[in-house]
Amino acid sequence: MNKHGLNNGGNTITNVANGTNGTDAVNVSQLNATKTFVNQTDGIRVNSSTNANGATVYTVGANTTSLTHNTNGTVAVPSNNGTNLVNASTVANAINNASWNVTSGVTGTGSQDGSSSSEQVKPGEEVKFLAGNNLVIKQSGQNFTYSLSNNISLSNTGSFTVGNTTVKDGNITIANSTADGSNVTLNQRGLNNGNNTITNVAKGNISENSTDAINGSQLYSLGNSTATIFGGNTRYNATLGRIEGFRLNTTYANGNTYGAPATNIGDAITNLNKYVNEGWKVGNTTGVVETITPTEQVNFVNSSTLAANVIPNAQGGVNVSFDVLSGNVTVNPNGTTSATKPGIATITNVTEAINKSGWNITTNNNAKTSELINPGKTVSINQGSNIEVKQNGSNITIATAQNVSFNNVHANNSISIGNSTTGNVTLTTKTNSNGTTSLHLGNNTGGPVGISNVKNGDVSENSTDAVNGSQLYQIYKVVGGNNQNVSTTNTTIVNPNGTTSNVTIATSANYTMKTYNVKDQTEFVTNDVIQAIGRMNEEGIKFFHTNDENVNKSIIQANNSVDSSAAGAYSTALGARAKANGNQSLAMGSALGINVTTLANGTKVYSSVQDTVAGGESSIAMGTGINVTAAATQAIGIGYANNVSGAQSIAVGQNATVTGTQSIAIGYGNRVTGSHSGAFGDPTVVTGNSSYSIGNHNKLATDSTYALGSNITNTTTNSVFLGDNSRSFAQANSNLNASTGAHVALNTNTSAYTYNNLNSTQVKGVDNVVGVVSVGSDNATRQIQGVAAGVVSENSTDAINGSQLYNSLKEFNAAVVNSTVKISTNGNNPSPAINGVINFNNGNGTVVEKNGSNITINTPTTYVNKDGTKSQNATNQVNFIGAPVIDKNGNVVKDQNGNVIYNDVRLQKVAPGIQDNDAVNVGQLKQVANNLNNRINQVADDSDAGVASAMATAGLPQAFLPGKSMAAVAGSTYRGKQGYAVGFSAISDGGNWIVKGTASGNSKGYFGATVGAGYQW
Repeated sequence: MNKHGLNNGGNTITNVANGTNGTDAVNVSQLNATKTFVNQTDGIRVNSSTNANGATVYTVGANTTSLTHNTNGTVAVPSNNGTNLVNASTVANAINNASWNVTSGVTGTGSQDGSSSSEQVKPGEEVKFLAGNNLVIKQSGQNFTYSLSNNISLSNTGSFTVGNTTVKDGNITIANSTADGSNVTLNQRGLNNGNNTITNVAKGNISENSTDAINGSQLYSLGNSTATIFGGNTRYNATLGRIEGFRLNTTYANGNTYGAPATNIGDAITNLNKYVNEGWKVGNTTGVVETITPTEQVNFVNSSTLAANVIPNAQGGVNVSFDVLSGNVTVNPNGTTSATKPGIATITNVTEAINKSGWNITTNNNAKTSELINPGKTVSINQGSNIEVKQNGSNITIATAQNVSFNNVHANNSISIGNSTTGNVTLTTKTNSNGTTSLHLGNNTGGPVGISNVKNGDVSENSTDAVNGSQLYQIYKVVGGNNQNVSTTNTTIVNPNGTTSNVTIATSANYTMKTYNVKDQTEFVTNDVIQAIGRMNEEGIKFFHTNDENVNKSIIQANNSVDSSAAGAYSTALGARAKANGNQSLAMGSALGINVTTLANGTKVYSSVQDTVAGGESSIAMGTGINVTAAATQAIGIGYANNVSGAQSIAVGQNATVTGTQSIAIGYGNRVTGSHSGAFGDPTVVTGNSSYSIGNHNKLATDSTYALGSNITNTTTNSVFLGDNSRSFAQANSNLNASTGAHVALNTNTSAYTYNNLNSTQVKGVDNVVGVVSVGSDNATRQIQGVAAGVVSENSTDAINGSQLYNSLKEFNAAVVNSTVKISTNGNNPSPAINGVINFNNGNGTVVEKNGSNITINTPTTYVNKDGTKSQNATNQVNFIGAPVIDKNGNVVKDQNGNVIYNDVRLQKVAPGIQDNDAVNVGQLKQVANNLNNRINQVADDSDAGVASAMATAGLPQAFLPGKSMAAVAGSTYRGKQGYAVGFSAISDGGNWIVKGTASGNSKGYFGATVGAGYQW
């Protein structure tokens, strides 16, 4: 062994370890393990031989065969040597000569030009898809799409049919388009519409040479205008296309009807001709003398006093005038007149005759001369001694003078003053029983008479003078309390116990009794008890006054600024600074914010923020600071700081204002300025007319609007809003238009949106939309339940309920299911036209199989996803198993039966359930809980408010005396809710019948009323 290697001298090397590296020696065991075995298999043959070195040589070859082609272009498989191999040239030749067959055919209503043949297409050859007449072909990669051309051109013998419609050269036919099976045909000769209506016809040109079609509205306008020209209740019947209802009466000047009413123009003209030809009648007070026909002449004949003048005028008529024929009047010596001949005298002749006429005057003295008194002369009547002459216009009275002077007047036993008609006073003498004589005064029947102008007599113990009324009145005033002087120094009165007391006369008038006038916060002071009681009875007491019809009778001696005032006739004012200014009005309560200021002289001056005033006629103001203005006749204000200025309006609550006519506001802070409107609840503003709000924080600025709910502020005219936060979607989405809203158009009044589409002319109810009914807003919607099934027809505008929509969809689905299309599998996304193709592709977990016209989509139990992972379809039961429960020692916890205990599983990403058998998620469950809590809280709030209303109603006082009535108001609070009530009660004069009525409300905006009657014995 040297550097060149080992020469072992033919000896065996033993104990050689197994070699591992490429240059290591190997032992015999490793060499034996490297024996090669060559086996033959399908298509392979192996032959072995031993070479010169004794080694085995294996020869590996292939068993080959040839390939042939079938007539259909496929490669035939050898029947006896199918496992043999073929060489590359054989394979290439087989592929190049293989082919697939293409042929043509028809289906459905298709047709074929010429005969069909089967052609073989070999690899490398090209099949060209051509588009024939009226077809368009589109290639996208290996996909070819055929479609109809937008412009279809056929020969004069060609046609195409869509449903029942067939289009041919010069002819369009719609078959079976009417109930009787008639066809609609349009050709060169015109349109045969098959007894159908032609709609959406534009207005045609109406002229002498026009050949345009006229639509129904033009015909209706013509018929309607013709009916208007005819008059006489004539109307155009658009359904029957005729003018009917003509009825015209020919009437006399007094309104009576001439003949029977005419039902056509001919009869009307005939009646008019008859009426005109009957002429006119001339007569006198005894009746008709003659009838003048249109062709006859009336002559005006002169009389002995009148001459007739008949002159034509410019208007085609005549002017008739009469001249008076004059005569002469003469005056007789005795002052009378006479006419010389028949006729009318002239003014000069009459004047001269009157001036020379007259009357005679004379006296009964001895001379007995007579004097003629002509017109214009004056007769003077003078008065003599004890005679008085008085003139009152044309009346002259001659009487005895009031103060006469006679030398002597003699009366027998008595003197009578006056006359027996009106009652005289007789003065006679009378002999008394003690022999003295006294004067006796009496009337004509001997009754007593009064004596006036009696001088004050001496008032003393021994005086026999007559005393007059003023002396007696002084005693009356002393008894009444006024400190007046009596013309005596010692006046004694007898007390009830028999003792006597002196009357003390004061020298000054210190008034101690004050009464309050019925109006204007004025006072009257006196010390007269009787007068004070009388004035209190007539004008009331402090803070309580009721007036009668005498509204200006008070005597004002002082003023105050805190009393009530009943200035209106038959009005009543009760409370500090309560003022009933209107006739038959009632003001009850006190002013708002009364302030008292004490002046330097100690006088207290009262002022207020707002008095309680009932200013309107027959108005009522009850509460604190209620102002019912003079214009608010028959109005009512009840509560705190309310203002009513609308006639026949009502404000109940706090800070409520009503300015509209016949409007009402009940609640806190409501303001109603619209007429015939109302607000019920908490602060709400209603400015629209004929609008009503029930709820809180609403704003109704549109007319004829009705809101039931709270926070309703976005409204539209002639609409109804139901539920909290309801609003008008039209105003809420003012940027909505025909391009942003499907089938929606904005009305010209921008108050509502209506349907707008290509067929909007066929949809009913799209025009003249006057308002909306809203039950929610765009962020808070509500279901409308209990909707009756609406009428489904061409002209129906009824609401459709869910069941009708469900059945429509059901019928639509059935129609889709029963429709026929061609389908294929493993294609692209389908977009088929009529008679097109829909392709179904395999997807994850699905396998599409086609069997004739049937498509089956299977779901294998196990399938491979696109990412190579495997998935398993669920069966009818899904079990969710969590991780095993591990104790603190790291061991799996098992139950007593040895089963592993698993943790609970949380199912995430659960969509909200829709159908009755769907699973629901936690969000839906929380929503139900929140809704339930809200409903419970709402019920509690409503209950508290109801208790407050009941407490207020129970707090109303009631009339308890027979014949009395009472108007009452009451308020309450309970658990944060407020209630208020007004009531009226009355008891019959006999005390048996009692009637009572109440109206109540609360801060939740709910209202109630009661009425009752009872009979007690």
